[in-house]
Amino acid sequence: MASDLFLDDEELVRLTGRRRKSAQLRALRAMRIAHLENAAGEPVVPRSAIDGNRRDAHAKPAEWSPAVLNG
Repeated sequence: MASDLFLDDEELVRLTGRRRKSAQLRALRAMRIAHLENAAGEPVVPRSAIDGNRRDAHAKPAEWSPAVLNG
């Protein structure tokens, strides 16, 4: 069963241009794409890392204030 949360093997090949897992990991690091390495040493890339729905890791979160003060 394919997961919608993570890229599948063919999507990883298309993204990195590499078939070997070690080469995929190097390519992901070079492209600065967020990924994990599973216990088998394979790259695991969440879709959110490439679909534009992730927040910039260096962005400062907006400061909260109560709505009554923003009126």
